[in-house]
Amino acid sequence: MSNGDKIQSENYLQHADHFTRLQAEKENIKKSETSNVASNNIYSKPEKSDESSEKKNQKENNPES
Repeated sequence: MSNGDKIQSENYLQHADHFTRLQAEKENIKKSETSNVASNNIYSKPEKSDESSEKKNQKENNPES
């Protein structure tokens, strides 16, 4: 339909370029989030055992006990 129409052709190229840039940015964000999650899991502190957490929660919820 746009055969020979330079303006329409340029319009399509601009839309394609914009879409490609958005996709690349989306992939970069996804990669950085994935690497952040992986690094946080490696360097995160081990959590306290369930028993000590439960005792702490009970003391906070029932200070009279």
